[in-house]
Amino acid sequence: MDNTSFLLNNGYNSGLPTGLSYLLAEDIVSGDYFSSLPEEVQEDINAHADEIRTAEDLHYYAERQKKRM
Repeated sequence: MDNTSFLLNNGYNSGLPTGLSYLLAEDIVSGDYFSSLPEEVQEDINAHADEIRTAEDLHYYAERQKKRM
């Protein structure tokens, strides 16, 4: 089973908008990074997922949110 199928079938990114969902499924490093983030940061990213299209966007947004905590 490829990474995309595994992640999608195991609920890794269920409920996330397509762009972020696709990024997390296709880029295992981004998926691992996202799952390592505090739950509050993950929720914030999910709420603003339409702003996140690349791994760089994900890292930028996550680091910004972590500084606010």
